[in-house]
Amino acid sequence: MSDPSVRVEFEKALDVIRNLGAQVVDPTDIPSVEEILQGDDQFTVVDVDFKVSLSAIIMRLTLMLFVNLVSTEQLVRISSQ
Repeated sequence: MSDPSVRVEFEKALDVIRNLGAQVVDPTDIPSVEEILQGDDQFTVVDVDFKVSLSAIIMRLTLMLFVNLVSTEQLVRISSQ
């Protein structure tokens, strides 16, 4: 943050968050917009999409099979029967 007034307001916001009980991790390494646009974050998207899709599949199977799936091992075991 190059503008000192922005830094002051940012620190005030962090103080509010801390006073509400949050733990602020500082410093954090947040990439710039340029780094994000130039980066190859397709794996992050695929990873998140996979987890969301897997959760939806498990929920549907739980409803269809009347079983509470709690692990991927259980899912594999049921699917191989």
